[in-house]
Amino acid sequence: MQKQRKFFNFKLRHDGRWHIPLPSGPFTVGCTDIMTSYSKSGIFVRLFYPAAQNGILERSSQWPLMIPHPLYLEGIADFLGFPPSVIRFVNRHFIGNVHCPALWNAAPMTESRKFPVVVFSHGLGCCRTSYSTICLELASNGYIVAAVEHRDYSACLSSYVIKETRSNFEDTPDIKGSDNEDSNYKHIEDLVKKTNDFKVNTAVTEVDFEDVRPELKYLGSQNQYLGIPHTSRKWVYYRQLKKSANEYKVRHNQTKQRAYDCIQVLDLLEALNNGLPIHNVINLSFQASQFKGIMDLSRAAVAGHSFGGTTVVLSLALDLRFKIGLALDSWMFPLQKNQEIFSKVTQPILFVNMEKFQTLENLRVMKNLESKKVDRKVVTVKGAVHMNQIDVVFGLGPILRMCIGAYSRVNRFTVIDLTTRHMLVFLSKHFGIPAQQEHEIYMKRNKKKIKEGIILKKSQLI
Repeated sequence: MQKQRKFFNFKLRHDGRWHIPLPSGPFTVGCTDIMTSYSKSGIFVRLFYPAAQNGILERSSQWPLMIPHPLYLEGIADFLGFPPSVIRFVNRHFIGNVHCPALWNAAPMTESRKFPVVVFSHGLGCCRTSYSTICLELASNGYIVAAVEHRDYSACLSSYVIKETRSNFEDTPDIKGSDNEDSNYKHIEDLVKKTNDFKVNTAVTEVDFEDVRPELKYLGSQNQYLGIPHTSRKWVYYRQLKKSANEYKVRHNQTKQRAYDCIQVLDLLEALNNGLPIHNVINLSFQASQFKGIMDLSRAAVAGHSFGGTTVVLSLALDLRFKIGLALDSWMFPLQKNQEIFSKVTQPILFVNMEKFQTLENLRVMKNLESKKVDRKVVTVKGAVHMNQIDVVFGLGPILRMCIGAYSRVNRFTVIDLTTRHMLVFLSKHFGIPAQQEHEIYMKRNKKKIKEGIILKKSQLI
């Protein structure tokens, strides 16, 4: 067994369980999943929050797995372009069951101050659990974080629940999309029209994507949904773009759906905070009343990585309830031809970039978000790669990280610490919350690993 685990960092093991890094904040973290609506147009989030219970190490039996379902490995394989058998083999022999050090379904803390909220949008090929290290760190420092799982075919996998009828008794993969997509996009277009000049294009449809692998249809049909009576699961698989598809148009429209998802999540948090009944279709015993009155929704931020970074920008433009944006190694391509929307973004934004990912073209677009009136801070971690901000780097050794482009010479723990500490200091600054001095001390101690701003020559601005 030990030989199989030789690539794993020995520090990430407790009580026989492998895990991602423990959060460093003063609060123990709880987490739960919430899915609204029996349709694809609902939302699916993992909620991280300060928990009423203490003792994260003593309660390791309550830690959930990082991979929510074995089929997520199939989606990861499709995104990375590896045969699924290879990913399953690597997971079985070199990774195993990795846990998230949070207390599953724990009661939230209700006797402290109200907690600011952060909505987190994942990148291409990821899901609601892919950035748990970042979400845990924020939650342990007194934030309620809702990590959304998008159903725009950009996640490695997602799903939704439907009520059983004679025609849909078995679980089936989602191939043609939801009947509710048109109404979903009508809401998006109504929001986008508020920005005046921002052009509304057609919705994302399966026509722009390659078909899913036939064997996935078989795998999807083998799973009942959590034993909840009279319901079944429909899978939403990651889909590669067709070669004939207009990539910009598709990615641009996906960004609209993703921004709408983030706005829906903020609506959900408001409903929870107001004590409204929430029907969680994957947990019928979910007690929404636990979250009544514990959030400070006047302090709401939106965060995201890569594709999620672009989602941050559009979400800020569409909903002023978001007071701050936290964009991690943003992929700016989906808004490249629609930069007029930038004039609608009036909130502060922190960009935390990874040096090896950012291209001149990407930085040109990002630079157009700079402002003399609003705080727009850009920091770049030298030598870091795109995947340094994703949990996968803590589950693989150097050789396997090299195979998927997740290896960097800079220490992976240092990168994630620099990312989360910059986020926490930026949030504290603009939310008027006293920042822990240790964060600023750490940033000063590692300032040589960071470069600030976007410095381009005049010839590069064209």
